[in-house]
Amino acid sequence: MAPRLIELEPDMVDFSQDALKLTTLGLTAWVINSYILNRPSPIQDTVQAALITVAGLALHHLVTDKMIVRFVVKSGKEGYYQAMRRYN
Repeated sequence: MAPRLIELEPDMVDFSQDALKLTTLGLTAWVINSYILNRPSPIQDTVQAALITVAGLALHHLVTDKMIVRFVVKSGKEGYYQAMRRYN
């Protein structure tokens, strides 16, 4: 089964992937706490933590990454980086 592809502008791809990861982690934490560990926590607590994290990711993506600091691949190593991301 192939994943569904959603086309986005290049500058929104990393942020969207981070937000999706956050959602997956938050739901997983809620399910584990509620059903496996029998420590029920209201879904509102999980949603609130997720919103705070999304706000932090947005701040990083829109301010820190654009205006303060950004990590880039060394010149000449771009092909290696792309291959590593694709096949690892």
